[in-house]
Amino acid sequence: MLDTGLMPFASIAEVEALVHQFENCELPTSLWNHQAHLAVGAWYVSTMPEADATEQMIHGIRRYNHANGVYTSPTGGYHETITLFWLVVARETLVALMEKYDLLQRINLFIENFSGRQDLLLSFYDRDRLFSADARAHWVPPHKWPGGRLGPLSSALRGRP
Repeated sequence: MLDTGLMPFASIAEVEALVHQFENCELPTSLWNHQAHLAVGAWYVSTMPEADATEQMIHGIRRYNHANGVYTSPTGGYHETITLFWLVVARETLVALMEKYDLLQRINLFIENFSGRQDLLLSFYDRDRLFSADARAHWVPPHKWPGGRLGPLSSALRGRP
């Protein structure tokens, strides 16, 4: 059983155990936090084609939420824009780290760098747009395009269908 201090992972087997618990809806809801979302998303984008990773994450979150009595509504539950946003961040970050680090190191670095960055979304969205029923139900593209360190992420998000 994983404890609440999920990261850093000591082995790929620990990452796989988290993904397995999530996929089988066995992960305690107290552990399904931002770090766990990032870890599962990082695993998917690192181990499968983009379309498969996206589908697996979307369906996995919906299945997990349903199994735990969390239902999607205009104000709660699954959020499509946030999910897709973080998958783009994961993919871009993990690809950038590929030449220097192995998979375990990349996943740990990604989580370390972004686990406290839920606010990153607000660099690309106004709060009202991000938390609208529209953004929850389907992908809503960002309307703010920061440059600087976030420029490469801006470019990647512009290409998101």
